[in-house]
Amino acid sequence: MSVPARLQPLAETLALMLAVTLAGWLVGPATVALTGAVLARPWTFVTSVYAHGDLVHLCSNAIVVTLAGVPVALSTTRARFHAFFLATGIVAGAAEVLTGAAGVIGASGAAFALVGYVVAANPVAGVVATRIDVSPRVGIAVVAAIALLVVVLFGGVGSALLAHFVGAAVGLVAGRDRLLAVTGRTER
Repeated sequence: MSVPARLQPLAETLALMLAVTLAGWLVGPATVALTGAVLARPWTFVTSVYAHGDLVHLCSNAIVVTLAGVPVALSTTRARFHAFFLATGIVAGAAEVLTGAAGVIGASGAAFALVGYVVAANPVAGVVATRIDVSPRVGIAVVAAIALLVVVLFGGVGSALLAHFVGAAVGLVAGRDRLLAVTGRTER
């Protein structure tokens, strides 16, 4: 069974999640986790986004990535999908580590960014946003409140909640600005 071309970046992301997770299990999670020692192991910026601690962690993130990733993959290019996923995962993981976490692995930050993007980029959100004129401060507060609500509803206890929040907030802002939208879908 082949994957439709427009969903290929999603399938590739899920395959990367599985491959890096399995590799992390073989070499040890400390080798793939993003920690404060990132300068000694710079590859962990990337590996930490795709690696997962156990099968439940991998499967739960894969479900969220699939559900939110389908509409995003259908509306953007392969390069933009991968760049968005990796960049938001890195930013979310780095936020968690910079605030004192010993280490972080998992696609949760990127997954929450995909969810935030879908929430903010949908046509209903666009209509509502254009009809409400608010100050930038109120806009920031609304984004933060929605991101916090998403994290409270879907973030697991003991997980990297700050990474989830940062991912959701970045996704909401990117979705509001339709950062991944493509008018002439020539790249594949």
